[in-house]
Amino acid sequence: MSAYVPLWVKSNHSFLEGASFPEELVERAHALGLPAIAMTDRDGVYGLVRAQMRAKELGIRIVTGAQLMVEVEGHAQHIVALAKTRRGYADLCRVLSLGHARCEKGTSLIHGEELAPVRDLFFLAASPEALRTLHASHGPSSVFALCARHLSDHEKPKEKSLRSVAKELAVQTIGVNEVLYHDKLRRPLQDILACIRGGKTLSEAGHTICANAEHDLKPARELERLFADDPACLRRTLEIAEQCTFSLDDLRYRYPEENLPSGHSEQGWLRDLTFRGARTRYQGKVPSDVRTQIERELQIIRKLDYGGYFLTMYEIVQYCREQEILCQGRGSAANSAVCFCLGITAIDPVRMDLLFERFLSVERAEPPDIDLDIEHDRREEVIQHVYEKYGRRHAAMVANIIRYRIRSAVRDVGKVLGLSRTDLETATRLLRHCLLYTSDAA
Repeated sequence: MSAYVPLWVKSNHSFLEGASFPEELVERAHALGLPAIAMTDRDGVYGLVRAQMRAKELGIRIVTGAQLMVEVEGHAQHIVALAKTRRGYADLCRVLSLGHARCEKGTSLIHGEELAPVRDLFFLAASPEALRTLHASHGPSSVFALCARHLSDHEKPKEKSLRSVAKELAVQTIGVNEVLYHDKLRRPLQDILACIRGGKTLSEAGHTICANAEHDLKPARELERLFADDPACLRRTLEIAEQCTFSLDDLRYRYPEENLPSGHSEQGWLRDLTFRGARTRYQGKVPSDVRTQIERELQIIRKLDYGGYFLTMYEIVQYCREQEILCQGRGSAANSAVCFCLGITAIDPVRMDLLFERFLSVERAEPPDIDLDIEHDRREEVIQHVYEKYGRRHAAMVANIIRYRIRSAVRDVGKVLGLSRTDLETATRLLRHCLLYTSDAA
C-alpha cells in the first residue's frame, strides 16, 4: 500500500500559482499508485469538479479541501482545510464565501473566529500561532501540525518551532510537500506564473519564486526519504484521507421552494400550471397526443425531483411577461411540452416531433438546462428581481473560469522574461498574422 496521500495540492485553478491541470495531477497520482489525492486550491474549490471527473474514470479518490487565508493574531496565514463530510464541505464553502465577500476580487481573508463554529473539517496548520488558535476552538482531534519539506534550510527552524508547540498541545504532525505541479518539468512554468503574479521579471524574482523544483507530486519513496525521521507523520495522511469521506457525488441540488397555493404540492402545482397552459396553447382542448406527452414528461420530472426548477423558471418568465420584458427560452428546452405549455418556450415539440430525451432523461440523470434569452437593455431588472425574491445568500451569478488567450500569454511571459515593449509589440503583431494565416489555411 502507498505510504502517503498528498494533502496539500494546488492546480492551475489556483491562478498564477499552480502549474498543472487537475486532470494531470490526478493522472500522476494514479500512475504513482496513490490511493487518493487532495485538491486544495487557493481560496476556493475551483479545480475540484475536473479532478473528480477524472478520478472517477481512474478509480482514485479525491479528498476535498482548500487552502484558506486566515487572519490569526493580526497576521494573515494559510491553513489547509479538508472536508470530512457533506456538512464539512458546506461549512468550507460558507467560510470561503465570507472571506471573498469582504475582499477585492481574486482575494479572500477569513477571520480566525469564523472558523470556531465550523465542524467536520480537518485543519492543517503550518505556524505555531495558527496551531494554537485552531487547537483552542477545535481540540487536537481535528487539528494537525503541517510539516512541509522542500529541501530548504529555512524550513528547519520553522518546523522545529511548530513541532515544539504541537508536542505541548498534544497535536499530531503530518508530513507533506506543497504540490504546485505534477512533474518537475513544469517548474519553469511555475516560476513564470509566480513572476506574473508578483509583477516581477525573472531576473529580479528573488523569493517570488520557489527555491527549487521540490514542489512536484512525488512518489511514496521520495516522501519516505524526506520524512525518514518521522514515518508516522506520513501514515497519518492515509488515516486522514480515509476519514474524509465526502465526495461531490454526495451533493444534490436543492431547488428554491416556491410559495405554493394552499393545498398544493410542488408537483401538483406544476401539473396544474402545465395543463392550464396547455388549454391556452390549444384553444381550450388539449389533443390526446399532447396530453400523453405531458404526462410522460411530468412523470420523469417527478422521478428526478426537478419540479422546483421548472416552477422557478416559470416564475422568472412570468415576471418578464408582467413587466413587458422580452424573454424566450431556447436550446434543448424547446424539446419539452411542459416548457411549451408553461410559456417558457415557443415551439410545439409534439407537432414538430422533437425528442424530449435530448432535454431530460432518467438514464442521463443530469439536471435540465433551460436557457432564457432576455432583452439586453432590461436584463439587469430580471437579475435584481431574482436577488430580491430569493435573497443574495441564495442567488448568485455563475462563476466563469477565464483562460489566457495566446496573445495575452505572450505579452505577460515576455514581460517576465524582460523583453522590451517594442519586441513584445512586434511579436504579438507577428503572432496575429500567423493566427490569421493558420485560420485561412484551415
